[in-house]
Amino acid sequence: MTTINERYALIKSIGTGGMADVYLADDLILGRKIALKMIRVDLANDPISLLRFKREAKAISKMDHQNIVQVYDVGEYKHRPYIVMEYVPGVTLKQLLQKRIALPLDEVIDIMKQLTAAIIHAHDNNIVHRDIKPHNVLIKDDGTAKITDFGIALSHDSMQITASDTVLGSAHYLAPEITNGEEASKQSDIYALGIVFYELLLGELPFNGNTPVQVAMAHINDLLPNITQKNSSIPLAIQHIIQKACEKDVTKRYASAKQLYDALENWQSIQLEHKAVNKKINHKLPWIVGGVSIGVALIYCGVLLLLNQKATVSEKIMIPNVLGKSKEEATEILKMNNLNVVVAVNEIESDVYMGGSVAASVPNYNTLVDKNASIEITISKGRTIKLNNFINKQIDEVYQYIASNKIQITIEEKLVPSKKQVGTVLSQSIEPNTPTVLTSETKLIVEVAKTPKKVMIPKVIGLSLVEAKKQLEALGLKVVVEGEGNVATQSITPYTVIDLIDEEITLEGN
Repeated sequence: MTTINERYALIKSIGTGGMADVYLADDLILGRKIALKMIRVDLANDPISLLRFKREAKAISKMDHQNIVQVYDVGEYKHRPYIVMEYVPGVTLKQLLQKRIALPLDEVIDIMKQLTAAIIHAHDNNIVHRDIKPHNVLIKDDGTAKITDFGIALSHDSMQITASDTVLGSAHYLAPEITNGEEASKQSDIYALGIVFYELLLGELPFNGNTPVQVAMAHINDLLPNITQKNSSIPLAIQHIIQKACEKDVTKRYASAKQLYDALENWQSIQLEHKAVNKKINHKLPWIVGGVSIGVALIYCGVLLLLNQKATVSEKIMIPNVLGKSKEEATEILKMNNLNVVVAVNEIESDVYMGGSVAASVPNYNTLVDKNASIEITISKGRTIKLNNFINKQIDEVYQYIASNKIQITIEEKLVPSKKQVGTVLSQSIEPNTPTVLTSETKLIVEVAKTPKKVMIPKVIGLSLVEAKKQLEALGLKVVVEGEGNVATQSITPYTVIDLIDEEITLEGN
């Protein structure tokens, strides 16, 4: 057994990274298990690796947070620097994802709040992590998340190591501005948190490619997939939070990790309030029975009989709020609360609730009724609304409008090559500024600009018109053929690179 500096007895290897080996060890002085991270033998004489390793030790030792792996000691053994950290039994967040594919929303929110809280603490200490990903998050058995691996973290008061140092980090979580050569910033960490948020909910990454370069370019050029279209059970508000965290334009992103945390906290608070309103509440209410009424003593949340008379106790239930729910969902909620459901024969028009959803209940919600009481629900014929004109606006504005106005319709995006900015709305299926009856089945189809494919026009002069037309159409071009025989002229100069947007090329035969 190897013992480091007569104190740390190595037990076994528990991981190897790009820069260091990690061991489980016993601290012989304090009698506890620790994780010892030591620079790899092959990098021990590399000045850049040494500087990065020491920078990690300096960065992480400045922080003290329950969601960041704690550093106990630093040292050197046989010319190899090491860091002694708390040992966190459990699995990485990546291993958890590989086992469970995707995680439920409540659990994801809890994890994201922990990670964001850790990054707030790092940023408060002027540390940018720059490599946030599930591989660098440890999950304890009790659900506590701890960020580790500050190997390429950058302190705002430290020197830049090399020009290429700015593009370190995993391509799948890399903010577009870093690929474009800009220095990593706190907003880059926020972007990575947004990508992790997306991955935890769906069990897949938003951008992929065959090489890291292709993945990095996808972060620049491609729209973030709409998470609600991939999983309709995910609320639009969550899509909006992820979208804002992952804005390609840094100025449109959350200005700080604290803003992201507040968005998560606010959403969670709203959900808790909603659950509290819909929770069955049982009240024991005493009624004084007798020939002569002397008085009634009521104590909320408890029952005391103050008089030596018999009392009957009836169970009361508070009607949950089912407005806006589908008929089926409302029926299920009310039945779960031991209430009978009567659906009104006639539907009503509503300026608030979508067609097919509950527009009214009698008695109204938050009313106390007897157990097994009958609740009449009335269904909305449809919500009449004038949708905004979204053309030439960004797609995220559509989702913000739909969410803020509580419009429960499906949005379907169709990506169309365009010279306009990526994400620009080109058309919408529902006529803007026109009264439209919306139901829960309504679908708003929007065409959204994506980066057009670039193609190089080949030289087809001399080929038969048939063969030339076949080659050009395979590239996606519209081909107009004039004459017969072989190609004598082509309307687009050979070897010209063009954006492929309904381009047309004319071939003339000889």
